[in-house]
Amino acid sequence: MQTRHQNSTINIFLKWTGLTSLCFAVGLTYYFSSIRPDALFLTVTFIALGLLQWSLVLRQRLNNVVLWTYVTGMGYILSFVVYYMLDQLTRPLWISTGLANSTPTIDAVRGVIGGAVIGFSIGIPQWYVVLRINKIRNAAWWIPATVLAYGIGLGIASLFYTLAKSARWDAFFGGSLNMPVVVLGAVLGSLVIGVITGVTIAWLLRNHSVEQNVDSAQQLTSTATP
Repeated sequence: MQTRHQNSTINIFLKWTGLTSLCFAVGLTYYFSSIRPDALFLTVTFIALGLLQWSLVLRQRLNNVVLWTYVTGMGYILSFVVYYMLDQLTRPLWISTGLANSTPTIDAVRGVIGGAVIGFSIGIPQWYVVLRINKIRNAAWWIPATVLAYGIGLGIASLFYTLAKSARWDAFFGGSLNMPVVVLGAVLGSLVIGVITGVTIAWLLRNHSVEQNVDSAQQLTSTATP
């Protein structure tokens, strides 16, 4: 029984990490390499990601999970509103401290903040609408996990994007490395998002499966008892 749970947990982790990393690698590469970055493409990326997570991982294991795709897309759209309000509130501080300029470090910090906002805006509805309703023990850990994953992941992608625009790359390597650096940042950032959320969802679903098996065994025992 324990071996079966371990194999199932590993399978969930590999599926989740693989599809999440692949979706974000494509989405972030396109976004950062575009002359005019299109947030609409990232919205489509999040919706497609939610659909894949639902169909390949969650559908067989949880109830009410069809809403996962919807809340993932809507959560990302909500993050625009949250980030805009946060940006307006903190803009005077950014300007007064000289942090309104674009440098690798500053852009990485902005990426971390923006990613954390996205993780928060997506993680809460995912937890509230799907994970909480399924009564998954410790499901609230999903929220800080998504904040951490998206914050670090988008921070890495933003850092590499800023470095890709920097003249230091051309001067050091003797040629333009814009696209390779952008792709590397997108892949590394996507892997971070995939791994952190993958570990968390695999752990939560494993606990949920174990508890369901225990409940089923107890019901069978009580039914068999005269």
